[in-house]
Amino acid sequence: MGFSGQVALVTGGTRGIGAAITRRLLAEGAAVGAVYAGNDEAANAMAAAVAADGLPGTLSLHRADIGDPDACRAVVADVVAPMVASITSSTTPASWSRTRSAR
Repeated sequence: MGFSGQVALVTGGTRGIGAAITRRLLAEGAAVGAVYAGNDEAANAMAAAVAADGLPGTLSLHRADIGDPDACRAVVADVVAPMVASITSSTTPASWSRTRSAR
């Protein structure tokens, strides 16, 4: 799984091309925050389809207006903060140095 342990935000992630990107990332094991503007029915249908398909990634849905900077900050905090906490608890400053020097 190419994206296992990775976090992705997909705007427009519950319909059309955005939904296809969301599903692909989930199939590859990513934790995906799918942002949508307001079609709750489409978002819930997407979540149901993902659950029925048993995709290995983790989906979270976020209704937000991406034209609103405060809404964008809130979505990023909701999606990224739990993953950052997980990464922080499992790494040390020494491993950060190794990661930076490997690039």
